Amino acid sequence: MQDFGYSRYIREQVDNFDHNTPIVNNNIAEKMARQFSIESGYAQRIVNQNMKRLADQDVITHFAKGVYYKPVMTPFGKSVLNKQEYYYKALTCPGDEQIGYEGSPSVLNTVGLTTVMAAKKNIVTNLYRKVLPDNINIIIEKPRITINDQNYRYLQLADIIISLKKYPVDADEPRKVIDRFVLRFGIDVLKLIAYAKKYYTESETKTIIDYLVEGINV
Repeated sequence: MQDFGYSRYIREQVDNFDHNTPIVNNNIAEKMARQFSIESGYAQRIVNQNMKRLADQDVITHFAKGVYYKPVMTPFGKSVLNKQEYYYKALTCPGDEQIGYEGSPSVLNTVGLTTVMAAKKNIVTNLYRKVLPDNINIIIEKPRITINDQNYRYLQLADIIISLKKYPVDADEPRKVIDRFVLRFGIDVLKLIAYAKKYYTESETKTIIDYLVEGINV
């Protein structure tokens, strides 16, 4: 009877995902272990078995080891999961906790500081040792400290400000772009300076403080 409860729980988790969104076995197993107070390894085995069964029933489609998705039917057959988007999510926020963020220079285009699009996305991540397939246009970088929900926007903004002197910026008013970032994510400027002093070089910290106080001519 309990096995039925596990299977129903797993199916409910799968049903909660949007189509063409990565469904990672490990994440479901972690939640199930907490929900039913069972050992994580046991939960993982149950999830793996049930996910394979759902794939055999064409409820989900296998994408990579321990990763599935719910496809949609198109005139050309089943939809295919975007590998670029999958690895971006896997490196930044694969579960409930942020473990990475988009870094420079690619983030400058994302936030609107430049119209120039980088050939590859820069991802600063706790999984900086991960080896990606050759056809994935992502550059992995080691973080200055372990990234989490509380610090990633501060580290990202510090990197952005430092990059204003390194890369071309063609936004009409770059200062306003940064100000919007601060307001949108509730950045505490004093906390940002504290991060800079602790984890960035003296020269980088000066750049960050100078910008916050005066702005940078770019």
